[in-house]
Amino acid sequence: MRDRVAPGILTVGLMFGSLYQLGLFDHIVALMGIDKLRFLLPVFPGDTIESKVVVESKKETSKQDRGVVVFRTTCTNQENANVLEGELTFLFLRNPSLSTR
Repeated sequence: MRDRVAPGILTVGLMFGSLYQLGLFDHIVALMGIDKLRFLLPVFPGDTIESKVVVESKKETSKQDRGVVVFRTTCTNQENANVLEGELTFLFLRNPSLSTR
């Protein structure tokens, strides 16, 4: 069925859900930003979406137990075509055992 298009924000939700299942969010303090988010192609009911994530950069903060990590994420459909891309910036615990939250 190609007459309906899934809302773009639903694709973002699927991306976050799949990244959560990887355990990527286990030690996050805060989501600092979603940048350069682009919806490249429509997603249709029945499409299979896959998320890929790569560490773009990381830097220390003034607090010893925290760091900022920027991820580059891409979602592809079952035809391996990019449907969504963007950058996610998170504040992470660098060593959860040192946490003073």
